[in-house]
Amino acid sequence: MNVESLRFPGGVEMRATSVRIVLAAVVVALVASVAFAGSAVADRDVHGMPVTAHDEASSCVQETAPCFAIGGDATGLIEDDDELALTFTNNGTSSHRLVIAPGAEADPGNGTPTEAAFVELGPIEPGESVEQTVAVPRGTDTLHLFCDVGDHEQQGMHLSRNVYPGDSVQKAENQTIGDPGEDRIPSGPWIALAALGATGLLCRRRR
Repeated sequence: MNVESLRFPGGVEMRATSVRIVLAAVVVALVASVAFAGSAVADRDVHGMPVTAHDEASSCVQETAPCFAIGGDATGLIEDDDELALTFTNNGTSSHRLVIAPGAEADPGNGTPTEAAFVELGPIEPGESVEQTVAVPRGTDTLHLFCDVGDHEQQGMHLSRNVYPGDSVQKAENQTIGDPGEDRIPSGPWIALAALGATGLLCRRRR
């Protein structure tokens, strides 16, 4: 049947040409919808993919629980030539190593060279807890603690702690030093990283 026009309820007349235009528009809209849906799925595949070993450190940073838990003396002011009784617990899901280097040698953007480290500890496996007494070297003003597994340091697994000369600690305890919280280990994944690094102060093993 050769249809020249269609009449819809209400008396609205639509010519065959108009019908073809409408149908073409519907087809274009459907194609666009399918393409958009495919793009959205692809985007989820890329950005919502399961965490791999390569970016596990980043995932650890985002965990609600800290990757490492710290206990003992590391939460207070650190004095050079002092001994700290520390406890470290790996609450993450992957193995880590804790390395400590002088703050002047720190290069978290490119990876601090292990040759600069005076302490290396680990690997510390998930769920493992380590207790150790650590000697803080005299003359040290900053400790740079980091994980040297893969690119964990570059992903954010590093922390700096101030070290004060012994004769200034009592004074420092009785006055504000900059931001009241600046010398405290921050909450979150790296709370334990400071402690974890300190645990290795007595280990001079190098790669």
